[in-house]
Amino acid sequence: DGGDPAQLREAAVGALAKVAEARDAAETAASARAEARAAHSSAVAQASALEAERRDALAALREARGSVLAYGAPVAEAGSLQESWHELTAWASTELADLDTVTLPEATSTRETTAAARSAADKALSDAVAERTRVTAAADAARSASLRAEAALSRAHERSEQLTQLLDGAPDAAEVSASLEI
Repeated sequence: DGGDPAQLREAAVGALAKVAEARDAAETAASARAEARAAHSSAVAQASALEAERRDALAALREARGSVLAYGAPVAEAGSLQESWHELTAWASTELADLDTVTLPEATSTRETTAAARSAADKALSDAVAERTRVTAAADAARSASLRAEAALSRAHERSEQLTQLLDGAPDAAEVSASLEI
């Protein structure tokens, strides 16, 4: 027996309703699954981007620290990136404060002292150059006077030789006196 058609119809309508519910549930599940996959892909992409940012920040930290290691910057510990940046900036702040309160005043004092010493050295050099100029002028004048004196002496020797030659064979004073007494 095929059963009551109304019951069969009611059973068929119920089965169709359950199939429709199952299909709706399957579509909702498929949609949720697609959303979950998209969210997963987005999360993976964000994690990858964050990892790239972390690597860039770590490289920047290493570069910043490397540029000041010679001045005593702390070496990176195994702590977090944030702790490492904090440690480096705290060190830099301390160094700047020390520069402002100790190193800069000392350097300023040293600069002033060396500027005064340089000024004194410049004055001494200027005085020495002036003295050298004066001494050189005096030496030139003495050399010129010496040359004039040598020339005058040479002329005097020549004149003396001429007079000696002229007087050679001339009567002496006694002979002249005797010849004048007539």
